[in-house]
Amino acid sequence: MAADDIASPGHKLGQIIGVLLERTVGASLVVFAKRHGLHCDRQGERPAVRAGRKVTWQDSRGNPHDLDYVVERNGSDESKGNPVAFIESAWRRYTKHSRNKAGELEGALLPLRDTYPTIRFLGVILAGEYSEGGLQQIRSAGIEVLHIPFATIATAFRRHGLEIDYSERATAAQKAKLNRALERASGTTLDLISSTLTDAIRPDYEAFERRLQVGVTEAATRVRVMALFGDETVYGSVREAIRELEKPAVVRALDLNTPRGYEVFIDYPSGARVSGRFQNQAELIQFLKRVAS
Repeated sequence: MAADDIASPGHKLGQIIGVLLERTVGASLVVFAKRHGLHCDRQGERPAVRAGRKVTWQDSRGNPHDLDYVVERNGSDESKGNPVAFIESAWRRYTKHSRNKAGELEGALLPLRDTYPTIRFLGVILAGEYSEGGLQQIRSAGIEVLHIPFATIATAFRRHGLEIDYSERATAAQKAKLNRALERASGTTLDLISSTLTDAIRPDYEAFERRLQVGVTEAATRVRVMALFGDETVYGSVREAIRELEKPAVVRALDLNTPRGYEVFIDYPSGARVSGRFQNQAELIQFLKRVAS
């Protein structure tokens, strides 16, 4: 065993918990998507859509973001659909730095929501210890949270003979012992732990899924389309703009009758809103078809 493994059993534990989350929450999200005629993309092979195994989406600035789960409408193994939900997951053994992690999650999800107007739901699956301040920071950004406390995870492991609740100040020998136990954990044991964890988080997961369902299936209650009229004039300074616009001849010369674009605001019963701005009617109609499909 490498020295780094002895010094940080949390790395191996994090890998195993990642597998458990995939078997519990990930598998449930796939079932949810199929039930509603959607596609749940997650890490793995999808050769007709991407070259590698990662699920990567770019924001409007060209920044790539690797995600754990993306729910798509009109998507399949062979074709990329329109995203309706972005969901990330993260693991923290201790609460320290949890506010920083909250900021990282926001920094990935919020630009993507602004980039893809078909998005109706942002969520995070947080395993381990997170401060209440960190959780509230994420929720205040409009991101739904499924939190699986470390105590819940430790209980599931303990039920099947694995003790993962080691002290942050554990000795190298104690950490090495935990690593050896984790390395010996069989696939059968992990299956049993996964089943126990699934039962333990069922009420919280079902509440998370209900919010996801509302987000991606509710019908719009109002669609407001606004036509934008008028010429575009560029001034070199604020003072110049004021000076020119105060001239009656300039105001009379402005073309206020030709549409220059459209804005649309789509409201939903939950209070969610999707909006967009388009240069012409064809772009507007194409957008509405993407949202409605």
